[in-house]
Amino acid sequence: MSATNTGWRLMLLDAPQVSLSLETSPILMELVSPGPQGASAAGGAVTSVNGATGAVVLGAADVGAAATVHGHAIADVSGLQTALDGKAASSHTHGVGDVTGLGTAATRNVPSTGNAGPSEAVLGSDTRLTNARTPTAHASSHSLVGDDPIDALAIGAAQAVHSHGNITSDGRIGTTAGRPIITGTGGAVTVGNFGTNAGQFCEGNDLRLSNARTPTAHGSTHAAAGTDPLTVSATERILGRASAGAGSVEEIICTAWARGLLDDANAATARTTLGLGTTDSPQFTAVALLSGETIANTVDGRVDILPKPNASNQVGVTFDMTSISDAVRIGTFRTSNNALNDGRVQWDVPIQTGNNVTTIWGAWQWAGVRMATGSSIPATLQFGVTNYNGGPGDLNGNHVAALMSYSHLGNANRRPTTLFTDPQWFVYSADATQPNDFVRMWHDQTDGNIESGNGDLRLSAPNGNVRANGNLIQKRITSGTAAPTGGVDGDIYLQYT
Repeated sequence: MSATNTGWRLMLLDAPQVSLSLETSPILMELVSPGPQGASAAGGAVTSVNGATGAVVLGAADVGAAATVHGHAIADVSGLQTALDGKAASSHTHGVGDVTGLGTAATRNVPSTGNAGPSEAVLGSDTRLTNARTPTAHASSHSLVGDDPIDALAIGAAQAVHSHGNITSDGRIGTTAGRPIITGTGGAVTVGNFGTNAGQFCEGNDLRLSNARTPTAHGSTHAAAGTDPLTVSATERILGRASAGAGSVEEIICTAWARGLLDDANAATARTTLGLGTTDSPQFTAVALLSGETIANTVDGRVDILPKPNASNQVGVTFDMTSISDAVRIGTFRTSNNALNDGRVQWDVPIQTGNNVTTIWGAWQWAGVRMATGSSIPATLQFGVTNYNGGPGDLNGNHVAALMSYSHLGNANRRPTTLFTDPQWFVYSADATQPNDFVRMWHDQTDGNIESGNGDLRLSAPNGNVRANGNLIQKRITSGTAAPTGGVDGDIYLQYT
């Protein structure tokens, strides 16, 4: 008996001894006593199994079978070697050409680092997949007639013709040019106005943009703890202006010594800082001014205002305060040669004196001019000369006033040499070589007198008559040996033989 399955049950009926030999899988044998067919019965024990007696436990080897867990050599399986010869080894590779359906990307390598080259596959980390770049020109493709038109509504844009409140689709607000824009009710944009009232706009030519005004108080903002403190570039600096003329504020060096003097509260403290006594004061021979001029006190009793040194065509002004009693003498001084009064003082503005103030002429007060005024009398411009002998060589008696050519001033022929008791008025001719070419007028305290120093004294009225106390006087007195010819009524002619 042979079987390919295990778990067979072999029943022996009415057989006291059974000998069973199996060459296949182990068989579990159960001995039962004979009984009715189909029912198990006790008794009838087996005396040996596969040559073994007693309580027999058979293994696979006892019956020539394989173990439950066992292996087979390739040769034990019919046709197995042939089938295996057509298979690949368990560890093997495949070329790209051995695999179908991979596509063209399978033949590309990926870069070891960085971005892929022209013949490499692109990794997801390639920076060119996410970097910003300018699209190539393609605006025409999005136009209404392009191959990729964009509809305004599709992208939430307005149609070509539309408005925004008061703003038309072509950008107009109102109809008047040159108007400002302002928001009205609810923030709506509308046309505004220029002007100076509240809610109006200021134009570029508004006077308020350039007019002078006083700044509001804000000095505290420039203090050290203010919101806009003034700063300097270094220590020992104060703000001011050292350059000539008006201009921007400059930094001026202020040393520790100078600061020690500036913070002195009064003159006494300043003298202490300077090491001076209470009666001391600084003394300077000259003070130099910014442009080179100086104020000098090189001569006792005289102060000079001098031009720049070595300016030969310029003169300074001197004030002599001691050489004349009760007066200040003003003169000139030339720095190039130290010459006094080698120049003149020119007045380019009117010189005005007060009423009843005498302008004195001459070092010894020999003459003067005065505008005399008083209540209920005419204002009188007075010219006066004195009889005071105030200078060496001058005669006692009244001096004279004379009218002459400007070029004759100082000429000895234009000074009379006669002593006069009463003031005299001389009018000289243009010939300075003739000392007696003058007309003299004076009053001798009895009569008024007019005298000609040389030639006739003529009284002429070309367009009228010459009168004395209202009476007509002779116009002409002539003489000769012949009878007169011509003439007018009133002429006197003296004929002699």
